[in-house]
Amino acid sequence: MNILFSCILIIIFIFNILSFNFANSSILQSQISLRYINFKTNNGIYKTNSSFYIVDYDKHLIKSNDSINWEYCIIDNKNNSKISVDLIYSQNNNDNILIITKLNSSSSIVSVSNDGESWVQNILSNITFDGISPHHTIPNLLIGWSNIFLPSKDSWCQFYSSTDMGITWNSINNNSITQCNIVWEEKKPEFYGIHNNDEKLNPKNNIVYKYNVNNNSMVQLFNNATDLTYTENFIYFKINRTVYYKSRKNNIKNDYEGFIPVIINERDPSVMELSILGDSIDSLYISDSLMVGRFNFYVLNTEGSVTFNVNNITHNEISFEEIKSFTNSFILKIYSSTPPMEVFNFKLNNVGTEWSRLVSKNSQVEDYFPNPIKMISDAQIPGLVIMYANNDTVTNSIYPSSPIGVFISDNFSNWSPLLNESYTDGQLPIISVGGFGSCIVISHHDGNQRKLSYTFDQGKTLNSIEMDNDNIEIVSIFNSDFNSCKFLVNDETDSTYSIDLTPVLPEVCKEDQLNYFSSSCSLGKMTQYYTVKNGEGCYLDKSPILSTTSCECSYEDFKCEDNYELEYDQNTINDLTGTNKTNSQYKFGCTPKSNKKSCKDGEWYFETKGYKLIQGTQCEGGLLNSTLSVPEYMQCNNFINPESNELSSSSSSKYLIKNGMVVFSSITLASTLSISLILFAIHKRKEIKKKIFNRSNDIKNGNELLLFDDEEYQLENKNKNKNNNHNHNNNYIKNNITDNMNNNLNEDT
Repeated sequence: MNILFSCILIIIFIFNILSFNFANSSILQSQISLRYINFKTNNGIYKTNSSFYIVDYDKHLIKSNDSINWEYCIIDNKNNSKISVDLIYSQNNNDNILIITKLNSSSSIVSVSNDGESWVQNILSNITFDGISPHHTIPNLLIGWSNIFLPSKDSWCQFYSSTDMGITWNSINNNSITQCNIVWEEKKPEFYGIHNNDEKLNPKNNIVYKYNVNNNSMVQLFNNATDLTYTENFIYFKINRTVYYKSRKNNIKNDYEGFIPVIINERDPSVMELSILGDSIDSLYISDSLMVGRFNFYVLNTEGSVTFNVNNITHNEISFEEIKSFTNSFILKIYSSTPPMEVFNFKLNNVGTEWSRLVSKNSQVEDYFPNPIKMISDAQIPGLVIMYANNDTVTNSIYPSSPIGVFISDNFSNWSPLLNESYTDGQLPIISVGGFGSCIVISHHDGNQRKLSYTFDQGKTLNSIEMDNDNIEIVSIFNSDFNSCKFLVNDETDSTYSIDLTPVLPEVCKEDQLNYFSSSCSLGKMTQYYTVKNGEGCYLDKSPILSTTSCECSYEDFKCEDNYELEYDQNTINDLTGTNKTNSQYKFGCTPKSNKKSCKDGEWYFETKGYKLIQGTQCEGGLLNSTLSVPEYMQCNNFINPESNELSSSSSSKYLIKNGMVVFSSITLASTLSISLILFAIHKRKEIKKKIFNRSNDIKNGNELLLFDDEEYQLENKNKNKNNNHNHNNNYIKNNITDNMNNNLNEDT
């Protein structure tokens, strides 16, 4: 009897636990619903460090600290009214926000706040704005402009600058005819633009200028320039058909403000049209059109050197997309130019030098997406990729015809379906990622029914979000912050809704639920990070980026010295699509452009190895510890063959690096006599001094001659620079050589 009674109690206890868990789960699920925010907007969301702002249809400002609860901002406290907003601007590096309202056709009122509650206002007479450009890194620095229309001229811009987040403004371009688009320097109070003082606005009179806001000075840089544009990594403009670019992250020093022309193998850049496919922090990816249906692919570093290419690719159309969650990785899509219209898809790694074709082989990754259609990735969520893809490797058009699936991966290694359904191109799911990749919200169709779901385990379990109206057609989902699971949703009527997944967050991820990875090296730096393992239902409460460390110096950190050129394999598309070869064969080597001049026995000269570090790389060790980038101070003797292009292996072993100079590994007593003879020859023979000066001057300058539109001007300045530096460099080299030889004598003694 007691045993039976005990069993009944146990059964009741278990039933109560199950009932409690079920009820608790129902309560949690019911807390997740689509919450309507009582306003409509089509102006976007503005984010500061601690707040979110939206301008509604009535031009009123609404603020939230958590993207869930919103309130109207009372800007004009005098009459407790809500001021109209025409322009709104913020900077991500502070909490300040600027509101601009036009009082009339010639005056404006500006309102500035750092909390959305207390405001500083100023009335600007005879100033209205059509646009504002905040500086990326310098707080409160802004450039504003007004479009000016004159009967005899095209539209132009009047510029104003502000250093107090828009409370006060100064006119800066003195009525010169200036294009409205400008590009900020990354860390300086300077910007680039194009202006033209010709009344007829002849493009040949366009001038690229640089303006310094602090001292109100303008410097004219380049003539005959057009198409000033920029990306996160580079600034671009054109002179005729030649593209010039400048790194925004890596400060390149040369005679032309760091701008470098895109020149392929020293050919005339006007012979073929160059197209910029994309860029990364340390590389530029371009193609040139050989003829209809064929192109070449090139990778350039920040100093203009071609580091890789693939030749003679047949195509009808190409597309190029960065995988933002991977360093220096891209998807390149090539549509063949001959029937059947086959699609070639490649994942490019390691600064574009490693090509892996995505093909169906009945094995893991490739089965999911031989033809990627769309991709979701972000640098703040390293390793995570969501891919829309189908199996159309052969198609009659560039648009997919077969059903499209949605797949998710951690670091492009383990793939699984995010959704089990397939979709057409016109009904692709809308996806937003939060919690550093651990929470995902999806708007999708299940047959004819619209659904809104969320998942914490990469789609293994989909949980529904309640919607009051099943007819809501969602057009966008915005994650309020990558470290949260709060979202804003907009529908086709511009209504705004909020979603807060905080009440149902799973446990924080443990170490055994994570995969650890390292990125490829970029400018000598590598990032370590982790991702959530496939199917693990846990939450990331902090950034998955663990650390950034230095890489060993490799060939990618070097460029070819002057008078040397890159040696690389002549890859073609056929090399990359074979069944036995899916990666390009990459070989980097700098070889002399012509045979070196022979020298006489006993003469001394500087012999470069053909390599030098690119500016900005932060690599350490590796090839940097070798003799790769250090010129050798050498004497013609039996170890060197004057007719050869390379230093013989026997001579290489006779030298070592010490204190930054190359010296003999062993110096015998006879060296003392030889050095004395050399010193006498240097003072007596002008021919030897001239050779040493010319070679050393090249090494010291190290800057390539840029080919701008005025060749006579270049030649004149090149000669002028040589004349100005002749005496200084001659004395410098002479003293350097003497000190070097004295050091050799002291060490031998």
